[in-house]
Amino acid sequence: MDIPRGTYGFRFAEDKELQLCVLFAAGYDSISDPAYRWDGLERNDGPLLLFQYTLSGEGVFESENRIYRVTAGQAILAEIPGPHRYYYPADSAQPWEFLFLLFRPALILPHWRKFLREAGEVPRLPADCAPVRLARMIVADAGAGRISDPLIASSSVYQFVTELTRIQAATLRDRDNWSENIRRAAEFIE
Repeated sequence: MDIPRGTYGFRFAEDKELQLCVLFAAGYDSISDPAYRWDGLERNDGPLLLFQYTLSGEGVFESENRIYRVTAGQAILAEIPGPHRYYYPADSAQPWEFLFLLFRPALILPHWRKFLREAGEVPRLPADCAPVRLARMIVADAGAGRISDPLIASSSVYQFVTELTRIQAATLRDRDNWSENIRRAAEFIE
């Protein structure tokens, strides 16, 4: 799937009768400038939830007292506003390429927080898993102008977040089949 570079914002008029998931923005970017920096406490466009999936290169995500080098196959999950920063490191050798989705927390926050609790702020996700495939599709659809009304946007967000929840539930179910040594190693890592 060819994904267009760029950021696509959505500002549909709200229908007060319909409770919908709200897609705020989607995009695909390639960053090589150390000036790229976002501070979750300085942003004033929230409340938002950010899913940012690294395709290549690396970025840095700081959350409270933790610092993560985010590499290919890892995602950033952040609530905006929030005590975090993410940026392109000055010592990086290649561009940081990533997909991102920003959406409002209404209707989906419980699913989001469940996934966040179980997978962490910087989970590793296979490039071919359902949530990543859906993120690619949402960005491609945004670039092609196919997200043309709030119902399409809402169903895209809801499907994406439920797939995040499903992938984590499947991972936890599979955990029951892990050997005792693997289970202990996973608990130590967590």
